[in-house]
Amino acid sequence: MKEENDLNTCISLKDLKLTDLIDPEDLQGLQDCFAVSNNLASIILDPSGKPVTRSSNYSEFCRIVRSSSLGSQCCRKVETDLCRTNRQQGPMILPCKNVPAILEGVVPIVVKGHLIASWSIGQVVSSDLDEEAILQFARDIHVEEEELVAAARKLRKMSSEEFRKALKFLELLSLQVSLLAVQNLEQKKLIQERDNAQIALGKSEQRLDLALSSADLGMWDWNIQTGELVVNARWAEMIEYRPDEIEPQFNMWQKLVHPEDAQEVMQTLYAHLNGETPFFRCQYRMRTRLDKWKWILDSGRIVEWDLEGEPLRAVGTHMDISEQKRAEKELNVKSEEQDILLDNIDIQIWYMKDPEHYGILNQAHADFLGLTKKDIEGRSICDIDPEKGQLFLKNNQWVMENRRQMKTEEWMKDHQGNEKLFAVTRTPKFGTDGQLEYVICTASDITERREYERKLAYMAVHDPLTGAYNRHSLDQLLRREAGRSKRYNHTIEFLMIDINRFKEINDKFGHQTGDKVLQEVATLLQTAVRECDLVVRYGGDEFLIVLPETSGQTSTLKERINRAIYSWNQENNILTFPLSLSIGCAHWDPESPHSVEDILAEADKMMYQEKNAQRSEEKPYMRLVHDTDKLGTYRRIVPPQSHNN
Repeated sequence: MKEENDLNTCISLKDLKLTDLIDPEDLQGLQDCFAVSNNLASIILDPSGKPVTRSSNYSEFCRIVRSSSLGSQCCRKVETDLCRTNRQQGPMILPCKNVPAILEGVVPIVVKGHLIASWSIGQVVSSDLDEEAILQFARDIHVEEEELVAAARKLRKMSSEEFRKALKFLELLSLQVSLLAVQNLEQKKLIQERDNAQIALGKSEQRLDLALSSADLGMWDWNIQTGELVVNARWAEMIEYRPDEIEPQFNMWQKLVHPEDAQEVMQTLYAHLNGETPFFRCQYRMRTRLDKWKWILDSGRIVEWDLEGEPLRAVGTHMDISEQKRAEKELNVKSEEQDILLDNIDIQIWYMKDPEHYGILNQAHADFLGLTKKDIEGRSICDIDPEKGQLFLKNNQWVMENRRQMKTEEWMKDHQGNEKLFAVTRTPKFGTDGQLEYVICTASDITERREYERKLAYMAVHDPLTGAYNRHSLDQLLRREAGRSKRYNHTIEFLMIDINRFKEINDKFGHQTGDKVLQEVATLLQTAVRECDLVVRYGGDEFLIVLPETSGQTSTLKERINRAIYSWNQENNILTFPLSLSIGCAHWDPESPHSVEDILAEADKMMYQEKNAQRSEEKPYMRLVHDTDKLGTYRRIVPPQSHNN
């Protein structure tokens, strides 16, 4: 029963929604950030398959499918089935039932063993699309066939391994969401228990008022002059005595008071007897007959004085407040547990009482600033961080003035002077009257993530061995340069380069030496070209140099490369024979009827012609000439009429 109704209130876990524990806009922002940074479609669904958030980064393919009522029904059924399948399992990768080539992934969000939501990602393709199947699907849901096929071709391609990595990251993110939901659930419990404690206290005070009129509470009557103390049955029962077991003396009561409380109790009592306070009221522990301790709320006042104004008689009541004290202790323990939870997470959390001054904060933020929490609370943010304080102040003011959440990425310096990049969220919090009370700020360190993304971006377009552009990036580079060439009516020169005798190098000296030669050649080529030129590792031992906005400069560059090879050979301590290159040249004119691919093929052909010529025993000197007999304009290698060696 406790598991089903964890709050001991009308709210049960089986009826709990994720949005009951986490702000829907916070969920939406987190989902949007994940979807954009990973280029995946994403949505959070409740256990029945209904959306909890708005879809993020959905593809054109999905938009077309959902534009049809039949398509929407198919998608809703897939989402419902996905959530039902995921109910008792962990993260899963499944093919889309409508289009099997499309991958779908789902991660459960669980709170105290209950599935409250599923985080779904997908709309990526891991294998070749069956376009006939897509055409049939388009006919089934009554949408434009060619339009759906065209949209399917634009779907992002991702290997199963990449998709698993993305799902693994989503699993970690979902775990953080689950932990936050549990934290908020515990906070709800703390608030509920605090309210219950306050209600209990109010009821206790009500009972005190009733007891004063009905003598239901423990009553005492003290003769101050003689020390006689008269108590009623309820007074005795509170400490587990019968009335006839109570010695009717003031000293008897004193002996039952806890030693740690006695001094404060007597000081409070004598302050009233001396006329310093209008009544006597104190909380303390009393020993019971079974040698246990009970908390007592003792309230009383002097009711009789002698002619000289000296007190003669005082009366009062005892109220057993042990349960209230136990509830307060538990509440304090839970509050401490919450502080421990907040102080043991990496995310920095603090709130601003106003745009400039700190409220409370967690240990992570204090550690980052190199100060204690007490040193920070209540101080100006400009005093804490003179360098960035004004920027933080400006952002806090914006949140308070616009009454809206702000999400930024900000560089912050720790107490050692190290700069780190943080994702900072500032959220305004309002009271029940709609008035802004404070701004909650959270900061997550994303320095390593950004650096990792930068490295991934570099690795995506560069060859890991040579540092040159890789073949995968060539198409994009060529489209960019061809577009620029057409726009400004400039030609593009190409040099196709092959390392001669490279197989012999690998066979004779080993692949490590072959790799070293590739690196040396790549460095030599990158040194020989301009900053705007592109060096691409075209194949195993082939390189391509793209010279934008040039005309007739390939011969100059080729000579520069050959001179560099000659110089390298003078100091060569890797090979036992001179290193040489075969270079084929061609150029592309934007007005030419030939494509860039045709010109690359021509450069490749020229390169092989030179390689074949170098293999011959005569090895004639080769030079560049302009060939007007061919279609278009390009360069090719031909033997000169005379040459110098």
